[in-house]
Amino acid sequence: MDSPQSAPSETGSPVRRFLHLRATRKRAWWLSKAVYAAAESFLMEDGLYMASALAFSLLLAIFPFVIFLTALTGFIGGEQLAAWLTGELFDAFPDQVAETLQPEIERVVRDAGGGLLTFGLAITLISVSSAVETVRGGLNRAYRLTETRSVIRTRIESIAFVIVATVVLVFVAFVAVVLPIAYQALAVRMPVVPLPLATFAVLREAILAVVLGALLYALHRLLPCHGRPRPALWPGILVTLALWGLGGRAFSWYLASFADYARIYAGLAGIVAALIFFYVAAVILLFAGSFNRAIDDARLRRVRPPAAGQTA
Repeated sequence: MDSPQSAPSETGSPVRRFLHLRATRKRAWWLSKAVYAAAESFLMEDGLYMASALAFSLLLAIFPFVIFLTALTGFIGGEQLAAWLTGELFDAFPDQVAETLQPEIERVVRDAGGGLLTFGLAITLISVSSAVETVRGGLNRAYRLTETRSVIRTRIESIAFVIVATVVLVFVAFVAVVLPIAYQALAVRMPVVPLPLATFAVLREAILAVVLGALLYALHRLLPCHGRPRPALWPGILVTLALWGLGGRAFSWYLASFADYARIYAGLAGIVAALIFFYVAAVILLFAGSFNRAIDDARLRRVRPPAAGQTA
């Protein structure tokens, strides 16, 4: 790992000076100091610029990934399974963004026919693995790590990550759709405790939340070039899940209440809204890496207090 960042000069950014002073207050709570330190590190490691690159990569990758995922799901479980998975994926998007992307993806899936799976596989592995590589670069900077693995190895790992994530999502969709059907068949053959449909809906959401948490863990664990020992990853994962939920609701409210992109961007308004949504999500994801690093630095300072004359 790199050495801790030095204090900003008197002519440095006022924002960074403010964050640094808050992060180094002696009597402040260690967790609040870690939050300020994470914000300072995020800005100093070009987090905003990396989030812009990641948002662009996600926008390019979302179409081939969802199209391929839908085609594969439909090939395995039929249209009902594919429709459920597509609906669940776009439920996580603000309404204005989903209304722009979902009809176009459904139209492509409907018009492409049987050759979509082969086409989608090639495009997905190129586009989505590039997005994964962008995530890798952003998390390496967030954790202040230097990538030492070969380009070939990291690209193969990214492709494998895409394939595994796709298989997992298809499996989750299969379980979520088949579970209530299997329960109804079981209820006909033997007496069981009756469960309302709302119970299965809650169970589906819980399964999706667990899978999302597992995918986030895989991102933070496998993509950055961690050495030994690694920082704890769960604080950033919890922060990501919480801020994604709050940020999605806040962005939906903003689009519905204030934003009027149609006057400026005309027919591109929905795409611009999607790009901003991905940018917010990318900022949160990369900030979580900086937060994990700041938590680890705070832990090390508590174990090994700084020497006399050094900043606490």
